Amino acid sequence: MAIAFLKAMFKVGKINWREKPNHWEVILMVVAGIVLLGVLAALAINLQSQQKASKERLEKLDVWTNAMLFSSEQARASLGRLRPVDVEVLNLLDPDAAGSNKAVEKVIANWNINTFKRCLEMMPFIKDRAIAARLRKIYAEKYGAANAYDDQALYKKLWQLESDQGLPDLSYPDFKALLYRRVDPTNFDFFGGGRPSSIDLSEVVWTGDDKKESSPLRQPRMIVANLADLAADEKVFGLSINGDSRAYPLRRIARHSLFSDRIGGIDVVGVTSATPPAMIVYETKIASGNFSFVPSGFSYRSDKLLYDEQTKSLWSASSGEPLKGEMVGKGIKLVTRPVKVTEWNVWRAQYPATKVMAPLDTQREVAK
Repeated sequence: MAIAFLKAMFKVGKINWREKPNHWEVILMVVAGIVLLGVLAALAINLQSQQKASKERLEKLDVWTNAMLFSSEQARASLGRLRPVDVEVLNLLDPDAAGSNKAVEKVIANWNINTFKRCLEMMPFIKDRAIAARLRKIYAEKYGAANAYDDQALYKKLWQLESDQGLPDLSYPDFKALLYRRVDPTNFDFFGGGRPSSIDLSEVVWTGDDKKESSPLRQPRMIVANLADLAADEKVFGLSINGDSRAYPLRRIARHSLFSDRIGGIDVVGVTSATPPAMIVYETKIASGNFSFVPSGFSYRSDKLLYDEQTKSLWSASSGEPLKGEMVGKGIKLVTRPVKVTEWNVWRAQYPATKVMAPLDTQREVAK
């Protein structure tokens, strides 16, 4: 508008600054100046409003989240990349009813596939029954009453919709990183920072496990076979590497979903399952060094995810491949070692010099 006025002013006649301008020129210059000042003032107000909104958003979130949530520069950067509706979804956890009710109205008003994905992921954390009921009502209206209270069915519906008409979702990794940082600060490393991924992150589901409580059993104490005190038909997992044979009784090792050991000079990590009895053992040495693995507390399509403490990458427990993080795309796959599930007397007959994992109450666990 200001430019239009200036053009109009110069159309009246080229200003000769050495002569006294006529009254029309004066009027046009004044009007143009006022318009320019108005535009600059509006821009300044808009900038201040955005800065204030950003500050209020950060302060509001910091009230109800973990006190360490935005302590890192990376976390603050992730917050800056969120869409406004992402922040409102996070605000559904606001313990103040007025705040969460205001947030749910904005979430519903901006509903799409991506909003659905975030709300579905938030459900385990929403304690306000009224807010949860509002979301369940939306699920029923949009995706069928039969699915409204079945999160597994809702996830299947989500993945179908994403496949059919998915929208670009660039802020989702940052949203996921900030959400699960509330559970454990180390979770941020799994999803934030724009690191490579070979999987759909919406299919990475929190299992509810506490990483501290499910810490791996490291270097379990072994005893000689004569001191084993095992029944002849007791189930054991047997490993033999470079002449070093070891038996891990199922009832002892299955209490730990993960263990690490050094067998025959080879560092290994074992992933265990009690039902059905199963164990997968991987060598932990790869080209870039020796890695230590820990349960992540997440799963992908029912597959446990491990993470390495060196790069914080997520790995498939069933395939030994990196799925998220800097190790993705490097052609890396952990080498497996054969495990035999058998009875104690059968294993001992085959490997008379075998060692046996000692009872749990004698273990010296090292939890990092």
